[in-house]
Amino acid sequence: MRQSEAMICFLLIFVAFSGCKNSFQDKVVDSIKQQCSAQPKDGCVINLKDITKFKWDRMYIFGSWTKPNSISHAIGFKYENDGTYDDTQRVLFTDGNKIAFEEDIDYLTGPKEILFDILNDSIFQTKGYYIPSDVTFKIRKNTGGDFSDYELIHAKIRN
Repeated sequence: MRQSEAMICFLLIFVAFSGCKNSFQDKVVDSIKQQCSAQPKDGCVINLKDITKFKWDRMYIFGSWTKPNSISHAIGFKYENDGTYDDTQRVLFTDGNKIAFEEDIDYLTGPKEILFDILNDSIFQTKGYYIPSDVTFKIRKNTGGDFSDYELIHAKIRN
């Protein structure tokens, strides 16, 4: 292999691996550590609007075993992807009638860093979604949690 080919391969591998740390979950954890430290104190909050650099108008959180037709019903338009699996939460952002971003947080085989409080799961919310002005979450460090390092609890309780 020539030196130029080796350099191109190295650059491709570097670009591929440097993009691995850009997940939504990674950005949330980085924000928690920057704003709250690795051991958050009571009252520490983060705003997910500061983390999302894309345009969106609604954020949904779907728990384990949510079927695509349930997601379609919640978001108000046809959802084309698979549903969620066991020990998974799906964070889904929409912009109008399109998916702006989505990511699964896998508690079975994933990094187990964040967990959205299940009481705020979109299936159980009155409104069913969060809006950009309402995405402030309290951070609680899980000391013995099997599922995550940090629990995110919506800062505003809905009736």
